[in-house]
Amino acid sequence: MSSIGRVGGLQRVARDEESQGLEAIRKRDDREMKEPRNAQLDQAAKMYEKQFLREMVKAMRGTVSFGIEKPSMAENVYRDELDNQYVESWGDKGGIGLADLIYDQVMERYFNGSAGGRALKEQGAIPLTDRDLAKVHRVKTTETPGQVPLRVELKPSADGSPAKLQAPWDAEVVSNSRLEGGKTALTLKHGDSLKSTLIFQGVASADAQPGAKIARGTQVAVLSPEIRTFFWNLNRSIANPDGSPAQ
Repeated sequence: MSSIGRVGGLQRVARDEESQGLEAIRKRDDREMKEPRNAQLDQAAKMYEKQFLREMVKAMRGTVSFGIEKPSMAENVYRDELDNQYVESWGDKGGIGLADLIYDQVMERYFNGSAGGRALKEQGAIPLTDRDLAKVHRVKTTETPGQVPLRVELKPSADGSPAKLQAPWDAEVVSNSRLEGGKTALTLKHGDSLKSTLIFQGVASADAQPGAKIARGTQVAVLSPEIRTFFWNLNRSIANPDGSPAQ
């Protein structure tokens, strides 16, 4: 198949998936009329889907043959930007439904499984930081059941001010400790079944002392001015069949 035919096929696939995406948006909108979505989790799920779409489009581009004359660097840059625009538009119009699948699974696993989790869901969440998110990665590590370790990257501040972290839900501060390299580990307990640990380069707030009860939206830390990343580990308690905690 010629390179033109392959690229045309890519565009047709994008159009077909776009129509499916519009149907996904309609279904999602129907759900949102009944139940507001968690904005922060929704944003993270969409980032995961767009990253998957980028890898898929990249793989499809890799099958395109350009014959004897190889494209110039400028052409490669233009093609990459064009593909990225395809992905952004595709994802914004509903994608392939992967973001909704991720969102629904996380909500079911971490917020619908216990009385405390349902209370957190009803309470709703606020953004974990005052800064816009750039990327959210799931950290590859040996995980125990119920854990979701995330690496969060922030967009730079227009005025150069340091990023602030805040409690996404009402919480009790479990621990506040300094780690090697000057990092801080701050563990919060949300309800009866969910804990979250923030690991960051910066300073914990005066309110974030062990035993303290804080309301959602309370500032818990300030990152060092040059830092734009932190780690967030969600940990849901897993119960044994007899109802006792497994961890």
